[in-house]
Amino acid sequence: MFLTLFFSSSTTRKLAVALLPFVVFAISYDWMRVYPNYRVNDIDVAGLYQAEKALFGLTIGGERLTLCEYFNLHHAPFADALAGFFYLCWVPVPILFGLYLYMKGEGCEKDEEKAIELFERAARTEYDGNALYELGYLYENRGETSENLEKAADYYQKAIEMGNENAARRFSHFKKSLFGRWKLIP
Repeated sequence: MFLTLFFSSSTTRKLAVALLPFVVFAISYDWMRVYPNYRVNDIDVAGLYQAEKALFGLTIGGERLTLCEYFNLHHAPFADALAGFFYLCWVPVPILFGLYLYMKGEGCEKDEEKAIELFERAARTEYDGNALYELGYLYENRGETSENLEKAADYYQKAIEMGNENAARRFSHFKKSLFGRWKLIP
């Protein structure tokens, strides 16, 4: 799959390179199952266990317990389910974050015009407050011309109507001048 992404096109090549650390991790993690550590050397964890107990342990009833031992004795079903959920997400969340950065244009060429086009389409078709906020942010950061600030203020106001709190924070820095033009205040 990685090679298919890498050789298909320049866009998928960028995605493959962005996901490369996760591919390397997956290969090395699977390799540990093929040839486990205990076949190479004896595993001595007593020192680590004692260090964890000394640094992070809890003293309960005169006995020092690691957090794992404590939660083994005192557990709640909701907390167990929550811990299981976080355990299951430790690999997919960074991968999704990498995809998010890829989709946002981090690590590749920026194309503001294309971004504006796509956010405008999302705002029109989905009536999306986040897309309106992003449009306002793009126009605000294009330069402090009256036209850009006018568009930014307009998009922020529409996003605020849809309940976008980020737009409300950004719009709090806008003020109309005596001549009816928007300006940014610190």
